Amino acid sequence: MMVCDDQRRYVAVNDAACNLLRRTRDELLSGGIEDITPPENLDGMEEAWNAFLTAGSLVGSYEVLTGDGRRVEVEYNSTANVLPGRHLSIFVVHPEGHRDPVEPAMDELDPGTVPNLSPREIQVLEQLALGYRGTEIGEALGISPDTVRVHVRNAMRKLGARTRAQAIGIAMSKGIVTLET
Repeated sequence: MMVCDDQRRYVAVNDAACNLLRRTRDELLSGGIEDITPPENLDGMEEAWNAFLTAGSLVGSYEVLTGDGRRVEVEYNSTANVLPGRHLSIFVVHPEGHRDPVEPAMDELDPGTVPNLSPREIQVLEQLALGYRGTEIGEALGISPDTVRVHVRNAMRKLGARTRAQAIGIAMSKGIVTLET
């Protein structure tokens, strides 16, 4: 989870972001989106940023540069103005070659509707948002990785999300999942 300001500079990052990007919190907080974007992808950054701010949210895949020069493909869910001038991005990396099957969203959620997630589904989403993988979540909660996947799929269906990152973003925007950085 990362929060940036209107100038695309990071103002808050959690431990999972530091671990994923192989950078210290201070390194990330002294930089911005351009610092984790491969140079060949910087063209059009201003136009994409303005489109994001206009749309209010954006979901997709993005390649990020780690501190040790590796490139990692992430799924992201970004929400503009979660606070005035503060923009939230959540990254999810799947283990190589593994993606949970995702059913398309059944219905668009009414913006005022808060889906009824079970306490366990909320726990699993909170752990995902903190950057834990299914096996780690299963160990922490005393359930199997398969059961973790079931809870993730159920939460995604209830939230109308197509990806894990989108589920976390929706749950955070509706106040279902809250995290301290």
